[in-house]
Amino acid sequence: MGIVACVNETLASFGYARLPATRIERIIGPPLQVGFASLLGELGGDASLVPSCVADYRERYERVATNGGTVLQPGIAKMLAIVRRDATLAVATSKSLRFAEPIVSALGIRDAFAVVCGPTPDVDGESKTATLARAIAAVDAVVGSTDVSQAFMIGDRHHDIEAAFACHVTPIGVTWGFGSEHELRTAGATAIAHDCGSLTALLVPNTSRR
Repeated sequence: MGIVACVNETLASFGYARLPATRIERIIGPPLQVGFASLLGELGGDASLVPSCVADYRERYERVATNGGTVLQPGIAKMLAIVRRDATLAVATSKSLRFAEPIVSALGIRDAFAVVCGPTPDVDGESKTATLARAIAAVDAVVGSTDVSQAFMIGDRHHDIEAAFACHVTPIGVTWGFGSEHELRTAGATAIAHDCGSLTALLVPNTSRR
């Protein structure tokens, strides 16, 4: 898996032990600065190295992100084709925009989204709530004022669910990412989808009421 391998390569380059994939997967979701601070803290590392670790990781990840390191969950393309007929779709990710844009393009799904929003250098390390708020504002600029009470945030970690509540958007959890169903339910996800078919069923009846 590209992210796990790149994190471990970064840790090794700074003289730290490689960690099990399950440990690294727990820090995927929030900003990289938060994740590396957590890992270095557990390893007894130097907190001042966090910015250097983030920069090193990004150099490594850039080489794999659009070269087979990211693949679509089965059914995503079909789901997007159905949902986008009546909804305006956006990506709100903690992944740097310099990676997010080329990744969705390389996967062949960029046209499904009116907006792709991720941290840029001027807002590096922002919270998922801040990223989601910027995505909503960007959608507003494209289609006019958005009724957030009719909008959905779909994510695999508790950070996504918490951001949805903060932005007054309905949160839906998906279990094919890095978070568990327990994590998503504990965070308060309104519904849980285990595959793209069940997610489509949740979204389609509401797509005309965004």
